[in-house]
Amino acid sequence: MDKRVSWQKLPREIHAVLAALRGRIRGYVIVEGIAVAVIWFAITFWAGLALDYLPVLMGASEMPVAARAVLLAIIGVVFAFILYRWILRRTRVVFRPSSLALLLEKKFPELGDSLVTAVELNQQESDDSALHQSMVDQATETAVRHIQGLRISEVFNFTPLIQKGALAAVLLLSVVGFGVLASSSFAVWAKRLYALSDQPWPRRAQIEVLGFNEKQVKVAKGGDLSLHVIADATRPTPPPEVCTIYYETADGQNGRVNMNRSGAPRDGYQHYVFDGKPFQGVLEDVTFDVVGRDHRVQDFHVIVVPSPQVVRLELLCKMPSYTELVPRQLDYQAGLQLPRGTQLTLRAHANKGIVSADVVRVATNEQTTAQASADDAQTFEYAFGTLEATTELEITLHDTDGVSSQTPHRIVLVAKEDEAPQVDVRLTGISSAITPEARLPVQGAVRDDYGVRRTWFSVESEGASPYELDLAEVETDALSAAFDLRERRSADDERLELQPESRITFSVRAEDKYDLEAAPHVGESDRYELDVVTANQLVALLEARELSLRRRFEQIISEMQEARDSLSRVASDEDEDEDEDSTESESESESEASGEGDLADADGSEREAERAASLRQLRVQRASQHAERAAQEVMGVALSFEDIREELINNRIDTEERKNRIVNDIALPLRNIGENMLPVMSGHLARLEANLEDPAQLSSLTQVSVEHTDRVIAAMQAVLEKMLELESYNELIDLVRSLIEQQDALLEKTKDEQKRQALELLDLE
Repeated sequence: MDKRVSWQKLPREIHAVLAALRGRIRGYVIVEGIAVAVIWFAITFWAGLALDYLPVLMGASEMPVAARAVLLAIIGVVFAFILYRWILRRTRVVFRPSSLALLLEKKFPELGDSLVTAVELNQQESDDSALHQSMVDQATETAVRHIQGLRISEVFNFTPLIQKGALAAVLLLSVVGFGVLASSSFAVWAKRLYALSDQPWPRRAQIEVLGFNEKQVKVAKGGDLSLHVIADATRPTPPPEVCTIYYETADGQNGRVNMNRSGAPRDGYQHYVFDGKPFQGVLEDVTFDVVGRDHRVQDFHVIVVPSPQVVRLELLCKMPSYTELVPRQLDYQAGLQLPRGTQLTLRAHANKGIVSADVVRVATNEQTTAQASADDAQTFEYAFGTLEATTELEITLHDTDGVSSQTPHRIVLVAKEDEAPQVDVRLTGISSAITPEARLPVQGAVRDDYGVRRTWFSVESEGASPYELDLAEVETDALSAAFDLRERRSADDERLELQPESRITFSVRAEDKYDLEAAPHVGESDRYELDVVTANQLVALLEARELSLRRRFEQIISEMQEARDSLSRVASDEDEDEDEDSTESESESESEASGEGDLADADGSEREAERAASLRQLRVQRASQHAERAAQEVMGVALSFEDIREELINNRIDTEERKNRIVNDIALPLRNIGENMLPVMSGHLARLEANLEDPAQLSSLTQVSVEHTDRVIAAMQAVLEKMLELESYNELIDLVRSLIEQQDALLEKTKDEQKRQALELLDLE
């Protein structure tokens, strides 16, 4: 049966009462649902506000958007559930008249089931019987009579509704009051919760981290980072005393450190600086937040990257013209020297891409910035210019990560000064005195790093300008030339008219191709101060040298004779007390041997044998030393005589007889002794020393050594006799020379006397 039909069959009075009850039930449900919804709204408003803002007061951050979105979704879902559960579903319930009548019967027992009976009878299908209609009318009349004056409100328990309404009202008023009293905060929270806005909460403090681009900064591995933070000092609340850094490294280590104030506020900001751990010697990435009172700035990243370094440095060199070297490219290395005047361009290669490089000249603090090459971001070039002096450079790279070199790359460009030519030349066959007819031979080498333009002889005499003569050989490692005084004098210059008792200074000079200054560099050999003497004076000087050499040679012979005498005793049993040439050690050995008479015969014989062996070895060693020393000294004497011969030749006072005497009778025999005979003697002595413990060979080897030593001494004596003959020859020459000088002096005196007499005769006339 249609419910509208069932309600239409009810009497007007009953219909009005039941309709009023139904309306009040639905109103109760709606009010209760609204109260629950308001309670839910207010609770979530304050709870969300606490979750979002309380961390801010503690120095943390607001809830992220994702968390607020989840919260908003929960609020919406629960709110929809409340609307459905407490309002929509309950208001859609169908209220049957019988159910409402029963509800009234339960609340009001005085109805005596009359209302229920009237409702049910009126809802039944029509029955035309008079009895049925009479019963319906009677029941309806009874019900209408009883429902007059019923207080339908008594059906409801308003306590839960009042409680929910009161709670909802209080909560709603709190929200409204918050909106009125803190409208800005209310607006911020409303936007953050319901519009999911990222608008932050206003802070009592406002801090900012400096030096970060998009919350990132790159640091060279192992480098240090100084963290700078500023706080707004113009706010009503003073800036925080400290700022706290919360950090976490890439390997999971975390912690917190405090930043203290850096001085007083300036320009409206309080500064904070921190350069300790974890920003000191950074080896891995660091993520950190900074909290200043209630303001937190977060998600800052320190990214570790390789430090830019110069891995290779090339020098593009254009050499100065005086070197005559072609342009070249050199790899720089410590200690590299370049000629002064070289034009340089530096090409540096880095380990990573760079933006620019600062090149500083340390001496002048002049800085130049070079940009990275367009073709290769790891390369840059720097036009140094001309290398005039040793220059120290510091190179600081700035890479594409915004990182600069931790320490500048330091290089030293050493400017090598051009040196004067090295003239290693010496006079040969000339001593400290020369004749005016001398020939001055030189031998040696002339060298220069970059070539010699000119080499010449220089002769300086008293009262005359220097005389120069160019050499044909400009530069050589084996220079051999001669300056002939007589030839040059007759050729072109009177400055070489040298007189006895004068002095000249002789040297060899060379100039290079250096052109950076007004004059090239000039090198000079040793300067030889030469006294000009007559031929007779020079011969006298040379004879004095010959006499000194003869005496020296006599001493060599004497030492060889001593060595021969000591050697001849090696195989003999001669008593040591008779050896006048024995050393102090030999005397001590004899003294020790004589003091052993009280010992046993066997022990004494053994000691005597040891003493004899030691003595033999000592004598052989002494002889070997004499032989080696004599070889050196004999060669020295031979060379000295050869020098005398060369000096005679170069001064043009030599004769064939004198030359043959010096060379064939003295110098060559001495060379034979020094180069052949004495080395053979040393060989014999070495074999003898090696076989001193062999009695079978001791005697024969000793004999061979003694015989060869005798031959050496005999050869020396023969040379000594030639020296004495040469001395006698020189004395004879000196005598003749003296007679000639006396004769010349007498002739000069006679001429002077004749001139004097002729002048007297003229005066008489």
